[in-house]
Amino acid sequence: MRITLTPGVNAGTFPPHREGSREYLAVETVTLTLVLDGTEYRLAAGDSIYHEGDCEHGYRNDTEMPCNYYIAMELGGRAS
Repeated sequence: MRITLTPGVNAGTFPPHREGSREYLAVETVTLTLVLDGTEYRLAAGDSIYHEGDCEHGYRNDTEMPCNYYIAMELGGRAS
């Protein structure tokens, strides 16, 4: 999905996904701050990252411009 965070917006912290999940993220414009279990990563336009989804994670735009980024999920675990 494509997400836009307006300037100065903190999208908050999200709980872990189920074990074995992965989240893929690519930044399209400006800079996004990704927080994984309290550690901050600043990602510039053109940067991409993936992380295991079984951690707390959050997104923040500390810039004065809208930040566009993409997220794709791979859910782990067994289907019920």
